Amino acid sequence: MIGQLMRENLRAHRTYLFWTTALLALTIGLTSYVALTAAQHSTVADYVAEAHGVHGSWRTQVAVGDPDTDGAGDAEVITRDQLAELLEQATAEGAGVSARTEILLTLGSELETATYVSSDSADWNTTATTGAVDWDTLLLTGDAPATGEIVVDAAWAEDNGIAVGDALTAGTLSAYDLDGSVPLSTLTVSGLLRTPVVGEYEVWQEQAIINWDTALDLAEVAAVAGSPESGTLQAVSLYAERETPALATVTRTAVWDPYDATIAYGVEYYALAAGVLVVGLIGMAFAVGRSQAQQRVRWVATARVLGTRRATIAAATVTETVAWGTLAGVAGLLGAYAVTALQWEALVAANPEALLPAHLSLPVWVVLGLVALGVLLAAIIGAIPAFWSARVAPTAALTAVTPVSSVPVSRTAPLWPLLALWTVCSAGTLLGVHGTPGDAGWSVRVAEAPGMGVVAVVTYICAGVVTTMLVVELVRRAVAAVAVRLSRARRPWALTAGSALLARPALASAPAAVFALATTVGSGFATYLALYVWAYDTQAGTSSADPAVPFLGPFAFPSMGASLSTGYGTQARVTALVAGLLALAALAAFVSSRSAHTDEDRAAAAMGLDAHAARRAAALQFGGPLALGTLLGGLIGPCLAAALFSYDYVLHDAAWNVTALAHVGPTWAFAHLSHATLPAALILTVMLACVAAGAAIVAATTRVAARPLERTPA
Repeated sequence: MIGQLMRENLRAHRTYLFWTTALLALTIGLTSYVALTAAQHSTVADYVAEAHGVHGSWRTQVAVGDPDTDGAGDAEVITRDQLAELLEQATAEGAGVSARTEILLTLGSELETATYVSSDSADWNTTATTGAVDWDTLLLTGDAPATGEIVVDAAWAEDNGIAVGDALTAGTLSAYDLDGSVPLSTLTVSGLLRTPVVGEYEVWQEQAIINWDTALDLAEVAAVAGSPESGTLQAVSLYAERETPALATVTRTAVWDPYDATIAYGVEYYALAAGVLVVGLIGMAFAVGRSQAQQRVRWVATARVLGTRRATIAAATVTETVAWGTLAGVAGLLGAYAVTALQWEALVAANPEALLPAHLSLPVWVVLGLVALGVLLAAIIGAIPAFWSARVAPTAALTAVTPVSSVPVSRTAPLWPLLALWTVCSAGTLLGVHGTPGDAGWSVRVAEAPGMGVVAVVTYICAGVVTTMLVVELVRRAVAAVAVRLSRARRPWALTAGSALLARPALASAPAAVFALATTVGSGFATYLALYVWAYDTQAGTSSADPAVPFLGPFAFPSMGASLSTGYGTQARVTALVAGLLALAALAAFVSSRSAHTDEDRAAAAMGLDAHAARRAAALQFGGPLALGTLLGGLIGPCLAAALFSYDYVLHDAAWNVTALAHVGPTWAFAHLSHATLPAALILTVMLACVAAGAAIVAATTRVAARPLERTPA
């Protein structure tokens, strides 16, 4: 019985199932792209860390030097001989231990005392490692450094004409002559390191690795040469795959992860877009679901007349949902994996000397999570029409029923209580974000006060939920007001569109609310980023001796705006992708509702609405609410971003001594909101362009159901 019901449902709703599966596949594809990219970032960082031997779960830090020297902090102080014995014992016990330390060196082929930086010198935190290090992976050519040797970054060596076997002079800065460098030793280049990839998937890597014993010797000499009164303690980080009896004798302290992937700005934007799209599709489901419920009424009622139980209908719907959701999830995942794998192969081919894994990874948890997300979204989208249609009485198969799509999605919320609740939540959020000024400037923020962390998080969540409700309610009222205005118009196409919007408020307001929320998030994010970049460039270098900030004009972007302008293309592409998919979902809802209202089209044609007017009416009926919601979102988003904007910076004197901590907030943001005009306008333009494209498709596919009546001569 369930299989027969599924087969008949598939025949009756082929178009709806096609649209649903395609949109789910695209949504899961975008989400999969973000998840796979993020997983590969982690894989690259793990790959680099494993090559350096610092991937173990056991880690600590010790200070190597004279045990009587102060300044080690929480680290245990041991001698060099004790460290060597510890590493030897732990290695014999199979700990997979490695040690890592840093030393600040200046390197150059011709290092002069009077010149700190020259064209062939570099100032690096040079690293020394010993133990479980994979030199075959780290080195592009050459051998691991022995005593008196060093390996350097291959790209730096090529730029400066350095080859294996050349000699480099290693020096350190003098505490008494910041423009000079004190020579320490001459080191021989024994090999060249693989270079880090620049941009996306970038992982910090040292540009030189020195022999372990040589590094400890130079560290002691450098400490005395740079600052004679300083101690000679050298911080050494220990990493091991597992704890052994030898390692158990060492005091454990926190150690930072030296090799961490940098997530590119574009990936963050894709992640934000994926979240907006997922929420948007759920919102669209209310519009599509009501029109589909109307089409399923007679099918479900007929099945009920023939004796089918509600449980059987529900089981058929659930099975159908799981099947199509799984199909969409797998299709989206495979598509995203193919795109990401091709991009990765191109990246590896373009950077043959980079320290990168050869292939793209596919973690099992990513696969299971994404397929589960597809099933969950399909269940949500499918549950809406199933819920309404399953409650149909058997008599509905024989009698006319009220169109489900003409019934409001939910009861209209009173506006003033909602505004009052939003005001309270917003006040708590602003207080938590911006804090209160203290005696010494901007001191402790409310969210950081003891016991207020949980309260702040709850307040933020409530503010987000209430803001969403308020935006939806504003869109509903705006669409209703426009519909009333159009229904009183004298032009036939405007009157027809207004009457249709009044007759089907849910079908008009639900997609419009989704577009409003999507535009709010997109324009708000772009606005906040633009304000942050502007504040960074104009505020961070402000001197307390000269507090005036030289602004370049209302639409000028600062020097760091290059990082923002490079993101314009990404913003446009991601916004177009999200807006296009949401427009397709809205188009699916609009098209699926046409068959339920063919009588209205025939009546309009009989009253004299010609083909041209019918197309204009359909385009306005589809695009008008979406454009209205987009414009509202484009207004709300920047205002919310400015209200939440918070930026701290330091004030310093002419000698670059920090004098105070300063803060700019909403007042500054609203005063300089014009600096975010370009990115916010970009988001708004792309969203409106997708709405216009959808309206054009609706107009092109609209057909007059019947010829208009001919007028009889008087």
